[in-house]
Amino acid sequence: MSGHTKEPWIAHADTISGARGFGVSVTCLPNKANNARRIVACVNTCAGIPTDEIEKNGLPLYMHESLTKQRDELLAALREIVSDGDYTAPEIMTRIAKAAIAKAEAE
Repeated sequence: MSGHTKEPWIAHADTISGARGFGVSVTCLPNKANNARRIVACVNTCAGIPTDEIEKNGLPLYMHESLTKQRDELLAALREIVSDGDYTAPEIMTRIAKAAIAKAEAE
């Protein structure tokens, strides 16, 4: 089994389709269109996050842990720049800063 239908999902009135146009779901009554929009918004927001993680920890905890890790890595890079003490070597600071930026952007 390949997991779930790839994002992005699209709401069409009261039904939902996946990225390739295949039907994913018919939403339940009442408020079919609003339910379809909400389901699609949630699925697309969670794209790339393993379902097991969402079920285990919920989205807020997953996001908090991810952002905390990223913050800590950026702080470590900045501390490395500042603790170097050799402010006449901007190429070192630039290298460290660029590496930190690249890592943060990749995540």
